[in-house]
Amino acid sequence: MRRARLVLIVAALLAVLIGPVRVARAGCGKAAIGIPGAINPGAMTFEAGSSGFLEHMGSLSLAAPVTVRGTPSPDAPCPDADVPAETDVEQFALPRDTRPIILFFSCRFRDPLDVTKLCHCGAIRHFTFGALRPAGVGMVEQFRWIDFDVDLAGNAPVLRAYRNPNSPVLVYCDPLGEEVNRRATRCGNGELEQDMRQLLTRAPTQLRNHQRRIDRLNRVLVAGWQALLDRDPQAAIRNFRSVEEQAQQHRYVSFREGAGHGLEACVETGLVLVSRAAPSAEAPAKLRSLRNIFAGLEEVTREIDREIEGRNTPR
Repeated sequence: MRRARLVLIVAALLAVLIGPVRVARAGCGKAAIGIPGAINPGAMTFEAGSSGFLEHMGSLSLAAPVTVRGTPSPDAPCPDADVPAETDVEQFALPRDTRPIILFFSCRFRDPLDVTKLCHCGAIRHFTFGALRPAGVGMVEQFRWIDFDVDLAGNAPVLRAYRNPNSPVLVYCDPLGEEVNRRATRCGNGELEQDMRQLLTRAPTQLRNHQRRIDRLNRVLVAGWQALLDRDPQAAIRNFRSVEEQAQQHRYVSFREGAGHGLEACVETGLVLVSRAAPSAEAPAKLRSLRNIFAGLEEVTREIDREIEGRNTPR
C-alpha cells in the first residue's frame, strides 16, 4: 500500500514538472517529450514542402535551341505528311541551383495546453539540427533544406514518390531530387555532419552523370523532330517515347514536357493523314499502313479504327 501511494505521489510530481505526456499525431507515433525553454530550429532554413515539389524537381535550365531542317526523300514512309520545313528544338542543361537536397519528413506536435512539447520529429529539430558543430554549420548553405509535414493530405504524392509512409525521415537527394540515401533514426553526435560531407563529396559525380544523360536526351529529342520533318513519324514516335520513358525514370520534368510536345505534333500529323486517306479509293490499304506507322498513338489509331469500321458498316 505504501509503495503504491509513493508511486502515485511521484507520478503527480512529474506531471506538475514536465506536464502530461501525449502522443503525437499519426505521422510520428512517438511520445512527446517535455523540453524547457525555446526550441532551437537549427542553423538551417527549411523551405515548406508541398506537392508542387514533384512538379519542379527535374525542371532544367534552357540551353540554346537547335534548328532542325527537314530533308525528306521520295521513299519516306509518309511523303505527303503536312510538316514544317524547319523548327527550333528546345535543349536543356543542368538547373541553376545545383545544391544537394535534404528532405525532412516530419509531423508537427502541439500540446493542447500550450506547453512546449516535442514528438520524435521535434526532438530531431532540437537535438540534431540545433546542435550542429561549427563544421556542420559551415556546410548548411551548400544544401537545400525542405520540410514536409506528413499529416498534410496535400503532401501524399511526395510521400509516395519517396516511399515514406511515416516520420521522422531524412532523405538525402542529389541536386535534381534523386534519392541517394536516407536516415530514419535520430542522428547521433556528428552523424549529420558526416552525412552532409558525404553528400557534398558525391555531388560532382552525380552532376556529371546527369549532364551525360541530359546531353543524350537532347540528342534523341532532336532526332525525333528530325525524323518527323523527314516524314518518318514512326521513327519520331519511337524517339519521343524513349525520351519520355527516361524522363519519367529520372524525374526530368523538362524532358517529359519536351517529349510531350513532340508526340502532340505526331498526333496532329497522323490525324491529318487519316482525314486525307479516308475519301480515297485506296483508303483501306492506306489506313492499314497508317495504323502500323502510328501504332504507338492511341488518338490516331482510334480515328483509323473509326474510319475502317465506318467503311465496313452497311449503309
